[in-house]
Amino acid sequence: MEKIANPGALKSYFNRDYVAWLGQSLRQAQPSFDQTGFESAAAEGLEALELKAKTEHIATVMGRFLPSAFPEALEIVQRSMGDPGPEPDEESMGGFQFWPHVTFLSAFGLSEPQAALRAMREFTQHYSCEFCIRPFLIHHPELALEHVRQWAVDPDWRVRRLASEGTRPRLPWGEQIRSFVADPVPVLQVLEGMHDDPRLIIRRSVANNLNDIAKDHPTQAVAAAAAWFETGAAGSQWTVKHGLRTLIKQGDSRAMAILGFAGGEGVEVSQLRLAPEAPHIGGTAELSLALHNAEKVPVKLVIDYALRRTLANGKQGEKVFKLRTAALQTGERLEIATTLAFRQLSTRTYYPGCHAIRVLINGRVAAEQPFVLHASQG
Repeated sequence: MEKIANPGALKSYFNRDYVAWLGQSLRQAQPSFDQTGFESAAAEGLEALELKAKTEHIATVMGRFLPSAFPEALEIVQRSMGDPGPEPDEESMGGFQFWPHVTFLSAFGLSEPQAALRAMREFTQHYSCEFCIRPFLIHHPELALEHVRQWAVDPDWRVRRLASEGTRPRLPWGEQIRSFVADPVPVLQVLEGMHDDPRLIIRRSVANNLNDIAKDHPTQAVAAAAAWFETGAAGSQWTVKHGLRTLIKQGDSRAMAILGFAGGEGVEVSQLRLAPEAPHIGGTAELSLALHNAEKVPVKLVIDYALRRTLANGKQGEKVFKLRTAALQTGERLEIATTLAFRQLSTRTYYPGCHAIRVLINGRVAAEQPFVLHASQG
């Protein structure tokens, strides 16, 4: 199978042709495998399913046509995958054709956790097992964490990434690990030796994990981030900056202080304007403002703006947008301009009514400009 370059095509990728390829590879691994029966059952109803449901359906059917003894079935699946190819570009994370194979591990391996967990190290060199590790962390936490801790120091970056990405408490598309949501200590212990990993993809995964933890346990996340940042390692500091992004956007003073964004109470905002003053839905407006550091010391600032908007129920909602970071010397002036777009999005809908722009400096509301958003001009 050719490497998939466009993840957006994945849903259509898992089709009858894919099922035929998979059936053939399983037959080559085990000559007695019922390829015809498998292909018929796997293709039935496949087209109507969403992406993740497709991979689960194919994995379930695969298990039905393989031997009932998990170790024997596992050996066939592993042989059908062949040897891992050349190490892929870490940003591509290819190998999507093996998504049903790794799903097979969690669908049928929970009763044989030791064998399944050992196989994950090998399978993840074909395609990441970050989804299929999660049921094991839920149902066999001590055993699974024993393997995760070994993966965290593995020479293969794909295996290390499995340790950091698979333990995220709130991994998108993945089953939530409620024990980690309640108590992130086991996860932080895994991440302790990974925040300065030489691979950017690992550091990004660790940062995303820290960001997950910060949503439920900001104090523990800040404490871990402070310790990592204080090592002075450039990689660790990058991880911390990315991992604290939600807390920074929320104006958490503890998170900002770690990155050196403190003070700024004496920074004045002037010339806050929106042009046009009363924009229309579907249009744009230019936001401009000027900052002046009236304090007696230089300051390092996180400058954001919050858009307060009218919701469908008439209440007000707020979303914070990044502007920039800046260091201002005493008496220094800084002018900022950005374009606001009021286009309707699937993730954000605009309604006519009273809105406001609030300028945030290190999390503090430093200025506010109300405005009226009008209906689309058609």
